[in-house]
Amino acid sequence: MVFHIPLLESFPSAWYCQDYRGITSEWTLTIQTTDLTNEKSNVISGSNLLISHDPVVVEGDSSCTGDNGTATQFYNAPYVLFAKASGSNKICKVSADNVGLLVNVPANQAPGNYSGTLTLTMNGF
Repeated sequence: MVFHIPLLESFPSAWYCQDYRGITSEWTLTIQTTDLTNEKSNVISGSNLLISHDPVVVEGDSSCTGDNGTATQFYNAPYVLFAKASGSNKICKVSADNVGLLVNVPANQAPGNYSGTLTLTMNGF
C-alpha cells in the first residue's frame, strides 16, 4: 500500500512566468527535490515526490511552453516546468493553476517529521 500525502503548507497553487523583454534569448523554470529525511535519519526517496497542475495556458507568442501537467517525478535531474524557446523576440506568458506536490509514502515507512529541499531555478531570465 502507498499513501498519497499532498503538501499544503505555504505552497502557491498558481505559478507563471511572464517575459516582457521580447528578446531572443531562451529561459527555463525547473524544479528539483532531494530525499526527505526525518529526525531519526529515516529516508523517503525524492523519487516519491511528484508535481502536477492544470494544463498550461500560453498568452502571447507560442514560443512559451510548459509541461503537460500530469503527475511527474522531479528527483534525479531538474525538470522543466516552463520554457521560452531561443530565437523568438516575442513577448509571452505561460501559467499553470492548481499546482500541487504529492508525496507517495511507502507502506511501513517509519513515522516522523520529514524534510528536504525543493529547488526552483530560473535559467536565462
